[in-house]
Amino acid sequence: AGAPVLGRRGEREREEAAGLGPFAAKLREALVRQIKELAAKGGITENDIVDRVVRAGLAQIQEA
Repeated sequence: AGAPVLGRRGEREREEAAGLGPFAAKLREALVRQIKELAAKGGITENDIVDRVVRAGLAQIQEA
């Protein structure tokens, strides 16, 4: 019916195949709330929101 449920190993292998790597960071709670709200509103994952924000921020820094 739906997508197969992956265990931790399967999920990690899928992410590695997609070129994703872990990156842990401590963020202020207000930022975490905003990320969660934007993800829910946009129907995308929190990882996608963080990816977009980091890419945009890095692009601005590189332009300066």
